[in-house]
Amino acid sequence: MTKREFIEAVSSGLRKMNYTPDYLLIIAERFNDWEWDEDTLCGIQVIKSYISVNSGHSGHDYPVIPCFVNVSEQDIFMLVNYFQQGFEDSAGSF
Repeated sequence: MTKREFIEAVSSGLRKMNYTPDYLLIIAERFNDWEWDEDTLCGIQVIKSYISVNSGHSGHDYPVIPCFVNVSEQDIFMLVNYFQQGFEDSAGSF
């Protein structure tokens, strides 16, 4: 996945969830040819980290996770699921 494809997939995921997360957690080791070096992505603050497995929608390991401050815990699962669906719709196989 190129950096441009990644940005487009994140944008698609954000549109699908119809909610703006407070942060985007980027799993840094998921990209071979590039690194995310900017403070924001799609206008949202970025946090980079290492997570060995992030299995979600369709059993894929996603390279980015939306994070929330003031969302009830019962709503987080569906928001993340919507994001992952949109990400996958745009990225296809990643």
